[in-house]
Amino acid sequence: MKMNKFAMVALSLAVMAGCKGGSDGGNGGGDNGGGGGVVETPASESYTRTVLERFVEMHNDEADYIFYDFTFPRTEDHLVAANDEYKCGASYCSLDGNPVAPDSLWRHEVSSEKLVPVYHAVIDGETEQRDERVLNGMKAIEDAIGRPVFEDKGFIHFSAEDVSDPTAINYADAAARGKGGLIMSVGTAQEYTETPTRSSATQCGTVAAAPYISGAPNQIIDSRGVIQSDKGWAWINLGNDTCGFDSDIVAHEASHYLFVIGGMSGDNNSDHDLNGHFNGFGANGTGSFTESPRAVLHTIYNNAIGAPVASMAYTWDAR
Repeated sequence: MKMNKFAMVALSLAVMAGCKGGSDGGNGGGDNGGGGGVVETPASESYTRTVLERFVEMHNDEADYIFYDFTFPRTEDHLVAANDEYKCGASYCSLDGNPVAPDSLWRHEVSSEKLVPVYHAVIDGETEQRDERVLNGMKAIEDAIGRPVFEDKGFIHFSAEDVSDPTAINYADAAARGKGGLIMSVGTAQEYTETPTRSSATQCGTVAAAPYISGAPNQIIDSRGVIQSDKGWAWINLGNDTCGFDSDIVAHEASHYLFVIGGMSGDNNSDHDLNGHFNGFGANGTGSFTESPRAVLHTIYNNAIGAPVASMAYTWDAR
């Protein structure tokens, strides 16, 4: 994918995920934020509940920043023309103007009736081709949860000019297929200039509001704490000129999206950090997508929406 070289401004102070490591192909090898290669981290009920309780704490903190000032779908001519009627002015916008239930575990709705729409980005006339690493990463997510999660909506086309301004991207190519979804984009992970404290190209995979940035996506949430996967656009940016990725990093970034949590690993010396990575999921050199996050995914998406963590059935061992 052709790389655009220009200065990008993050759309949000929050960063859903910025993960390093990864090879150019195959499974394994990718280690998001921990170093030391992939180490299989066993799942357990107690650790899974610890992670989920931390997610709830994070969501309670984020609830103060939900934006309530828009009515959706928005009717501004430029947003309608760009098929961006669910453009949100913050990290999260309320779908219906009602507050999110406290102590809720935010998630997407995944059922036989409703799947997460997925589009494959084609920029500047490149060949329509689904990347096998992307497909394998999505399959790993579905295998972990135990049922279909994603609905493949095909390709979405952008010109280089479309993606040169992250505040004005045109999604009109998908207008007949939907008003939002998850865009898988190869080659558009943000690159950084090397500094004494940060190596270049550390962002091998991100969940973001646009290509070439690490700003968190703007997402629509309802009063139950359910993110509206089909309303508004989120990008998973994978790899760039100097930083490869593998299917585990695809699964890792898609997990950030499904967990509705993010951020760089904040404390690699604890069992789980304050910003969304945990053992087996980018912390402490324990790999990017091992058994631990698979158990978390399985438990979240095999319990009812709104179920308190304490009463959720731990479903991983019974799968």
